Amino acid sequence: MIAESEIRKQIAGFLANQISLDDFEDWIAQRSWDAHQDSDAAAQELAYAIELRLAEHSSGHLSEVELRHELTQFVQQYSLRVSFGSAANMDSYSFQASNSIAVPPVQSAGILCVAERA
Repeated sequence: MIAESEIRKQIAGFLANQISLDDFEDWIAQRSWDAHQDSDAAAQELAYAIELRLAEHSSGHLSEVELRHELTQFVQQYSLRVSFGSAANMDSYSFQASNSIAVPPVQSAGILCVAERA
């Protein structure tokens, strides 16, 4: 199983030169090979998008500078999920924005608002 937060943490480590490109590629390959079986859709989508960028780099279509630029977008996005109703019967609405937002969790009258760094 791979989580979005883990992926983003590894990207940040690579972008900060805390881990090498080879180590990052090895980590993502090991953690995402069976993501389709046990990870949520958002984590799968993120892992596959990163693998695509890594493949483009490996084939010479992206320089390392361009790869770093492409990966930066994945640590600068935020998700906001707003849910209505009880936990057993909840409707959720989501969107993503590239601007920084800060929304504390709020729960009132059956409404739960959670902002997460995507």
